[in-house]
Parts: sequence; C-alpha cells; structure tokens
Amino acid sequence: MKILVTGASGFVGRRFLEMAPASWEIVCLGRSNIDYDDVKWVECDLSSKENSKIAADVLADKEFDVIVHLAAFVPKKSIEDSLEKCKEGNIDGTINLLTYFSKKGKKDYYRQYCRSL
Repeated sequence: MKILVTGASGFVGRRFLEMAPASWEIVCLGRSNIDYDDVKWVECDLSSKENSKIAADVLADKEFDVIVHLAAFVPKKSIEDSLEKCKEGNIDGTINLLTYFSKKGKKDYYRQYCRSL
C-alpha cells in the first residue's frame, strides 16, 4: 500500500509512523525532516501554494492508495493571537493538498475528523 502522510514530524504523525506496518510504502510531506528508515521525505509547507506546487511536481509520478492528512498549525498561545497562521496552516494547507489531488484525478475522499484537535 502506498501512503502519503502530511504532518509526519508532529506528535500524532510520529506515532502514526511508529505504528505503520513495514510493508507500507510511505512518503512524508512536511516542513521538518524526520529520520525514519524506509520513508521518503518531500519538504513542503502546505500553506504555500507555490511550495505545494513544487511538491506536487516532485510527486507527479506517484499514485497513493491513502492520504493521511495530519498536518496542522497549533498555536502556542491563544488562538486569537495566531488566527491568520491557523487559517494558513489548517485551512489553506488542506485546500492546497486537495487541489493537488483533484488534478491527479482522485474523486473519492474519506474524511475522518478529530474533535479534540
């Protein structure tokens, strides 16, 4: 199974990689590089359209069975102090990710939300 993981350097993403079966082919997309065996890393800030396009070009030859979207901006202080960064990281980043896959002809998405995030 080929899987694209966003947010792999975060708390939830690191735990996901630790639990993933060795048989999965995993490509991670994110701002911070991680050091895991057998995981391909593509640097990308999803909140940037230009940066997302560069990453999309790098991954143009890949077809993924599953996308695990764990990337998120979590404010260190109150959300009011970081509202624009929250919008860029969480909303714009998700839109950029979906825009890339709509260009690849993907039509079906399974959405799972976590209310505690």
